[in-house]
Amino acid sequence: MKIDTTSAFLYSGAAVLFGFGIALVLRKKLFGVAKTKGQSALDFIGWMSMGYGLMGIFNELVSFPMQGLRTDLQKFWIYVFMNVLIIPAICWAILRYMKRVSAGVLFGDATQTPSVVGDSLDEKMYESAMNELNGEGRRAGAWAKALAESNGDESKAKAWYIRYRVNQMYDEPEYMPVPAEVRAELRSPITAIQYATQRGLTEKEIGQLIKKGELRSMLYGGVLYVQSWPPSDH
Repeated sequence: MKIDTTSAFLYSGAAVLFGFGIALVLRKKLFGVAKTKGQSALDFIGWMSMGYGLMGIFNELVSFPMQGLRTDLQKFWIYVFMNVLIIPAICWAILRYMKRVSAGVLFGDATQTPSVVGDSLDEKMYESAMNELNGEGRRAGAWAKALAESNGDESKAKAWYIRYRVNQMYDEPEYMPVPAEVRAELRSPITAIQYATQRGLTEKEIGQLIKKGELRSMLYGGVLYVQSWPPSDH
């Protein structure tokens, strides 16, 4: 059967946009921000595999039938399981492990106290979790889980909640150790989100301060850091 070159080109372009476009969206949700070359490599491999697999699925289900070509079911299932599911899942698992090891935390359930990155950081996270538990910021879902895990014993649930939230905080940008490269560039660096929260500023106001040169900043690993010292009146 004769295949129209223009149609084939258009279908191929649509397959690329579909596959790698969806993969790009999923990449941000699944893999997060890579902070080292090793993490970036795994992130890239997972994204490429997922994009190639989705592109292949689009071709087998849409492009080829529309052009009067036969669908290869064997290839279709290889795309689904190997490219879209297995390889990205392996990359995600290794990447998550690397991130937690770099933060000083290994896998474990919430009833185990995580390894600490440093005493001051550890104490800060426990203090934040305690304030969250006793204030209006208590997370309803986490508290419900704490009660369920503690069989309704509120005192045990409070302890479980704090350990659970501290374990989660190791994956939150404001509690991650500041990279050495950022410390070398900025004095007392913190994330821009922390800076804005402390001073009651909006994202736009932070951007204006940086643009005017009134606030030193550095983008590293997808996280924007700013210099918190010496303090300035904003």
